[in-house]
Amino acid sequence: LKDNRNDAAKDAIAGACAGAVAKTVVAPIERVKLLMQLQFSIKNSVVKENAEAVKSSGANIDGSGVLDGGTHRTTKVGTKSASAWEVAMRVYQDQGILAFWRG
Repeated sequence: LKDNRNDAAKDAIAGACAGAVAKTVVAPIERVKLLMQLQFSIKNSVVKENAEAVKSSGANIDGSGVLDGGTHRTTKVGTKSASAWEVAMRVYQDQGILAFWRG
């Protein structure tokens, strides 16, 4: 009976350690995946907000994305999505290494 308790405790500790290591390794990958999934919806919302602002102001936009008069700029969103590597590098440059483990 005592042997079974020791084995169960060892198994529980080993499982907890394995889970902690797995979460620590996978967290940066999940963070980049989430940012890539949100990238499209954020771009769409920015484009919609800018279009509504321009529409309500009555101004026209020239081909460069500059409002008539040059006082305001709109955000031009390209159709190219960033790769996972580009997203990871941007997170690291902007927020540092600990940003990958933010919840």
